[in-house]
Amino acid sequence: MSLNRVASKYAASLLYLADEQGILSAVYSDVVAIKKVLASAPQLRRVITDPTIRPSLKSSVLKEIFKGGLSDLTNKFIALLIQKNRIDVLPEILESFLELRNEHLGIIAVSVTSAAEMSKEQADSLRIKLESLLGKKVEFSFKVDPALIGGFVAKAGDTVIDSSVGQQLRVLKNKFLSSTFSVN
Repeated sequence: MSLNRVASKYAASLLYLADEQGILSAVYSDVVAIKKVLASAPQLRRVITDPTIRPSLKSSVLKEIFKGGLSDLTNKFIALLIQKNRIDVLPEILESFLELRNEHLGIIAVSVTSAAEMSKEQADSLRIKLESLLGKKVEFSFKVDPALIGGFVAKAGDTVIDSSVGQQLRVLKNKFLSSTFSVN
């Protein structure tokens, strides 16, 4: 079975159990926290994916790092992954869980890169427009890139909305180049 299918099946099981127990929000917070830790500690990621490290050591390391900070369901899920020798798939399971959760709740993740930090009013206005355009609830992640000069670029899955000054200048340039000018 491919890695993505394994990750997807485990993620779907975790989502189902969390939803059934009414703790989807708590498990979502756990998943986000674990992802953040794995992203900031590549050595931890190597430990949990290394097949030569004993499962009991992996379990001890993870318990020590997340001491009481995870829900009971998430702790049991991690223990199951260790027991089934699937903890090496944890990063992919976390990613798959987030995608399935968003799909389940009708949410679309939108990455917004802007030339300057957006105010709350600008973000709220953009949220309303994107939710109307995409037909789903929007969950933002923001990044600032001064090279954009002005405006923003929003990415939602395969959809890219480029409202940057650079893009507007390219469009304007193409219009000028494609039009014929006559001087009388």
